[in-house]
Order: sequence, then C-alpha cells, then structure tokens
Amino acid sequence: MKLRTKIVLLTSVMIFTAIFISEAVIWMMIRKNQRMDAVHTVSRDAVEAADACMLFFADTETAYTNADLAYFFKSQHSDCTICLWDDVEIYNQTILTAEELSHSNCRILPAEGKLQRDTGYFFCRKSGHQLAVGCISRYIAGRQLTVFQICDLEQVNGQLSRLAAIMLCIAAAVTGVVCIAMLWILERAFLPLETLSQTTKAIAAGAYEQRVQISGSDEISSLGKDFNGMAEAVKQRNDALLLSEERKTMLMGSLTHELKTPLTAIYGYAQTLLAAKLPEEDRLSALHYICSESERLDRLSKKMMRLLELDREVPLQMQEEPIARLFADARDICAGSAKEKQIQIEIGPCEGNLYCEYDLFCDALVNLLDNALRYSSPESRVLLYTDHGEIIVEDFGCGIPREEIDRITDAFYMVDKSRSRKSGGAGLGLALVKLILQHHGMSLRIESTLGAGTRMILHFVDTPLNT
Repeated sequence: MKLRTKIVLLTSVMIFTAIFISEAVIWMMIRKNQRMDAVHTVSRDAVEAADACMLFFADTETAYTNADLAYFFKSQHSDCTICLWDDVEIYNQTILTAEELSHSNCRILPAEGKLQRDTGYFFCRKSGHQLAVGCISRYIAGRQLTVFQICDLEQVNGQLSRLAAIMLCIAAAVTGVVCIAMLWILERAFLPLETLSQTTKAIAAGAYEQRVQISGSDEISSLGKDFNGMAEAVKQRNDALLLSEERKTMLMGSLTHELKTPLTAIYGYAQTLLAAKLPEEDRLSALHYICSESERLDRLSKKMMRLLELDREVPLQMQEEPIARLFADARDICAGSAKEKQIQIEIGPCEGNLYCEYDLFCDALVNLLDNALRYSSPESRVLLYTDHGEIIVEDFGCGIPREEIDRITDAFYMVDKSRSRKSGGAGLGLALVKLILQHHGMSLRIESTLGAGTRMILHFVDTPLNT
C-alpha cells in the first residue's frame, strides 16, 4: 500500500471518528432537550388540568362525587389525561392503567416558571410506544387529586432518527470531500518524491548526471537539494575512481611496455654470456649493460611505488623546513650526475621556510634537477632559486615543443623517447613531481623555448611561500 493511501485512510478514519463523536454528543444533547421539552409540556398540561379542576370544584362545602369529577375531565375532551381520586381511577382515556402508574418511578421536576415542586415526571414504554408522563397532586375538599398527562414520544424519536441519519450523511460527505482533497494535495505533494524515485533508479542504472528538478522551499525541496548534493558527491567519487583505475591501467600498461625493452636486453645479454665465450672486453661491456639496465629498472620500480603510495592519498607529516636546506640537499644528491655531465648547479635566492613533507619535496626538486641535467648541454648550468613566492628550476638546454608542454607531466610520456631511454629516463619524473606538488597545495607551470631552455615554476595555489 502506498504511503499517500495510508495517510488518506488514516486521516479519513480520524476525521470521521471526530465528526461522529461530535455529532453523537450534539445528538444526545438534542435528544435530552427534546425529551425534557416533552416532559415540561405534559407537566404544564397536568398543572393546567389540575388548576381547572380546582376552579370547577371551588365550592368546598359541596360534596362532589367521582361521577362529577369524571364528567369534568370528559367535558375537557382530553384523550391524554388520567385522573385518580384518592388513588381510585376516575378518568382514563389512555393505554396505561392505574396500577402501572402507581408502580412507576416518578421523579420530581425542578421548580421552573409555573411548575410547582409537587410536579413530577417519568418515562415508560407501552405497546411499542415510548411515553413521557407528567403528574401533579392536589388536595380538594380533603381528598387527594392526582392528574397524569401523557405524551407519545414516537414523533420525537422519529425526528431524532432522521436527525441521526442526516448527521451520518454529513459526516460521510465531509469525510469523502476531505479524502478527495487530501488525495489531490498528496498527489501534488508526493510528485517530487516520484521524480526523486525515478531519478534514483536512473542513477542506479548508471546515469550519474541525472539530477532532481528543484522548486519551492519546503522539506521535500530540501530533500531534493540534499539528494542532488549526494548524487554529485557520488558522481565525483565514481569519476575519481574511474580516473584512478584508468590511470593505474595506463600506468601498468606503460610500465609493462617500459620493462619489456630492458628485460629483453638483459635476458639476451645473459643468454649470450651463458652460451658463448666472449672476449674480455665484450663480456665486460655486456655486464656493464646488464648492470646499468638493472639500475634503471630499480629506479623505475621505486618511482612507480612512490606514485602508487601518493595516489592512495595517505596523509603527509608536514612541518616548516628551511628552503636553503632543501635546495642544498637536492643539489648534493644531483652533484654526481652534474659532475659527470660537466654541468654547474647554481643556487640563487632561497630565504624563508616552506611548510612541506621534507623527503617528498626534496624528491620533487631532485626529479626536476635530474630532468634539467638530462636535457642540458655539457658545460652549461642549471639554476635553482625563489622569485616572487615561487620556486624555479631553470635550464638552458634543448627546450620542449609548445604542443608537448601540456602532456609532459603524464606518466610515461616522453617527448623524445629514444633520447630519454639513452639518458636513463622513463617518463615518470614529472608525473611524480606533479603528484607531490598536489599534496602540498602547489602546481607546476612550465615555460619553455626550443633551443633556449626551460623554466619549471612551482606555484602555490592557496598559501604563498613563507619568505
């Protein structure tokens, strides 16, 4: 059963119950009033009959007989009157008997207007009729005169029955109108929820770009906004996972490709050394090649491990480090390569501190310096300095084509693959630098001119360099 159907049914039951109870209370009050009106009427009639009888027999010296009293009431043409004279029935034109009247539980009617304290009433049922009986007792010439006046309540009960039927019809009609109104209101109110349900199914089916159209400022609109926020977060998370998986797949594919060439060469040289007797010079050359390629594979595996570690977004232990120390340590690490290629690494202005993870950031600088040394001409120089809150690594080598700059930080991407492999590169250095800088809230901007050199600029995205 749908929620709106449950709400309509529950509300209808509550409304009908409330109306029914209210109408029942009103009907009982009306019934009581009408019955008391009938009691007052018969009581007044009984009093008037007794008063008329007292006027008729005003002469207290005359001895009146029962026949005289019966004649008096008969002359009044009263078909609803019973007269008792000293508990003896004198006149009775009703369906009740004196015995039934004498055994009735008569209640005293409170004094009101012309009604007196000796006036009473009671209700009884006879031959399927409900009767209201009013009575009064007077003393005439030393004798007790009791007059009963009777009213049939069937007409009153019929009116009450019709009133009850009308009230039930009104309660049913009101409940029906309320049900229809609530169905219409809930249909409109739940329409956004149906849209939300359809959007949820679409997103579950893979349409992550689907969103709920929001209008209004009620709770359902707020739910729609929260749902859109959740859907956007899910989409971003899913996109990030897909991108990460795609990147890892590409990395593994590129790694496999990069490993294939050196492994093939190592295997070939090893087989040659095992199968053939080579001159000492050729044997040392083969062993030297195997050793250099093994070192290259070792560097490649270490960089791949570092890339995978950073890709898992492990929190870094960062603290303030002197920039001069970072520059000096990075230069010392690259000093051997620089001396081998006869290239001078010069450190410029480097005042201040940097909030970073020391080993990682030093590794980034080493990769940049190593990259600059690799593509610089012998007897040239590489500069490492700070300028206007940016860290710059500048070389005067061959430069990078403009169309290649945007892709050079992709893993395993190399502008000149043959030259990169000869110089020991694998296309992972700048990709690793980019990832390290992202974890430090920095970005890498590359400015290069073919034949003139390249500037690698480490730019702070949010927090400026603390100099």
